[in-house]
Amino acid sequence: MRHRLDSRFANPERWPAYYLVRQRAIASAVAKAVRRSDPQRRRSQEGSTPLGGSEHLLTARSGRLAGRPDQFDRNTVTEYKSALPDPDWAEAASIVDGYWRQLRLYSVLIGEMGSWPTTARIVAASGQVLEEPVNRTACEAEADAAISGLDAMNRALSAGCDSAALASPGQVACGQCPYLAICPAFWSWCEAGSWPELREPAACGTLVSVDPGMDGDLYAVNVSLKGRHGVGGVQSLALSKSVHGDLTSCPSGSALRVVFANLRPDGRLRADISTCVFNEADISELRCGSIPFHSAEKLLALPGV
Repeated sequence: MRHRLDSRFANPERWPAYYLVRQRAIASAVAKAVRRSDPQRRRSQEGSTPLGGSEHLLTARSGRLAGRPDQFDRNTVTEYKSALPDPDWAEAASIVDGYWRQLRLYSVLIGEMGSWPTTARIVAASGQVLEEPVNRTACEAEADAAISGLDAMNRALSAGCDSAALASPGQVACGQCPYLAICPAFWSWCEAGSWPELREPAACGTLVSVDPGMDGDLYAVNVSLKGRHGVGGVQSLALSKSVHGDLTSCPSGSALRVVFANLRPDGRLRADISTCVFNEADISELRCGSIPFHSAEKLLALPGV
């Protein structure tokens, strides 16, 4: 919790809708406990050990495909999410499609154990449930594509390909990527064309000045931003040392990167608990070595993949 990117979330009571999600989680746990204690259900399972579990590491395709399904049994594979995207968001469809992609791969992992699930479910903390039948042909094709991508990645690494060449930046691929701040391909892509319309905007610019706050925690950075977010002159971002880190010692002229910001009604940026602001001089360079990946689970966690 001492890391600046983790300390922001130290107090869960400050999280949006924390108590609502907490109560729904408790209600779901109680309902599950009641179902498990059902005597008729227990009798039906006597003498047999049902295929299933939670967060078990499963492998397939000779160990080259790996994953940990949140929950699965003989009939259903379930992926739990904290929330489902608003259908009105431009990226909503691609995000949900990524969830189904994940479940298709999990179905292959379970299927190689000897029994394919028949139903895939996405369950959100809000109580929303998405469900569809498992299509074995589509699942096998998804696994083939993952292994093919793994092989392509390893060939590129073996050839000494740099990180920028491995990325495929785009509005959808970068919209929810947690590596925006350190990804050279994203910033080069932004500089080369118009800045993308991201649900949680990113921007870079130059520090003009710092206004120290009165309480030792709050302060403001005045930044000249580039691209679309720079329209309107210098912007002031109100930050907190306990949430966003301490940038008060950065000299004027420092290059800053802002990721996961909010957009105010007037089109200017606003920082909240999820926003990160970095001095470019403090960001490590992202490099790729020649050590191959051995699992498609690791491959699918890479930015832009």
